[in-house]
Amino acid sequence: MKRTLLKLNKLQISLLLLSTLTIMTGAAVMTILPTMSSHYKGVENIDIYVKLMLALPSLSIALFSSGAGFLIDTLGRLKSLYLGIAIFVIAGVAPFFIYNIHLILVFRFILGIGVGIIMTVNTTLIGDYFDQKSRESLLSIQGAFSALGGILFIMGGALIAQIDYKANFLIYLVPLTFLPLLLKTLYEPEDKVHQDEVEVKLFSKDLILIYITGYFLMSVFYLLPTQMPFLMKDMLNASSMDIGFVITSAMIVSAFASISYKKLRDYISYKNFFIIVFASFALGLLSISYATSLKDFILGGFFNGIALGVMMVNFTSWMLSVTTQKVRAKASGVFVSSVFAGQFSSVLIFQPIIATQGVQGMFFIVSIALFVVALLILLSNFIKIKTF
Repeated sequence: MKRTLLKLNKLQISLLLLSTLTIMTGAAVMTILPTMSSHYKGVENIDIYVKLMLALPSLSIALFSSGAGFLIDTLGRLKSLYLGIAIFVIAGVAPFFIYNIHLILVFRFILGIGVGIIMTVNTTLIGDYFDQKSRESLLSIQGAFSALGGILFIMGGALIAQIDYKANFLIYLVPLTFLPLLLKTLYEPEDKVHQDEVEVKLFSKDLILIYITGYFLMSVFYLLPTQMPFLMKDMLNASSMDIGFVITSAMIVSAFASISYKKLRDYISYKNFFIIVFASFALGLLSISYATSLKDFILGGFFNGIALGVMMVNFTSWMLSVTTQKVRAKASGVFVSSVFAGQFSSVLIFQPIIATQGVQGMFFIVSIALFVVALLILLSNFIKIKTF
């Protein structure tokens, strides 16, 4: 019998802390990208290299997370988790001691392997420890917790960057501070297979839809950290603090959106939540496409925050609701891979549009496409509010 959230306060906190490591991957260095571009301006193709600071972890997560699901089933949840944390800390901190940009990028790639393992284990454990109702409550809190963690890492990173941008890499030591709590509270779940469980395939109809939608939406979302800081720098000569403030504003909205998810879930199906996600992203990108001031970027961040806050909670909750313990780790791994494949390929997919239309022109075109998708979902399920 699964434990309840009320009896697992420390366990809940452990899982919430693990969720912040995902957002830390990019948030810790997001505000220093323009500074790094200036610092290494003599290096050929530095603009591409700097953007790879965010993209390379996404690539390694995409490549290795599917395998992480099989690793978890072989080694166990906890051994895999602590291996992932070790990789995360070592690879995350290493660039503090290194000045060669190519070697820094190698460690950013390795960092992603650790993140992929941690994400897959964390999602799997939530599915293992809690039933659906308790799970959705925790995931709502987790979304808010991740957003607040992002605020802390982004603003902290922006402040540290005023002194020395390389000090931002020391943020990756943070997991060591809550490792004792993880060791005390997390436990290896029992291997239970219920007689009445319906066999779920790794590539069932629902899971394939989740994988594909995750890929597409993350490719859109990652336009923000990879393109917006440079757009703000070029248009407004924005500082690291300005960029951090815009991103932080979006994170605050994301936190409130995540907390609201559980209440709305009683009335809206997983599928129909994506109407909110697509429409909010569309409004956010449309605002940025016409942005001429810091206020315009903040407005765009408001709508993008709503989309992000709802999106990941809905994805994870939906995926866990259609998987059993037997396939959960593998499905979590494939889902993480699909999401981060979208992040990595984001630059490649939209670069041709940027080359011809500019960054703001690209945001406008993508926003229109998102509006169309939101409308199609609405029309396809206009009467039935709760399909699954």
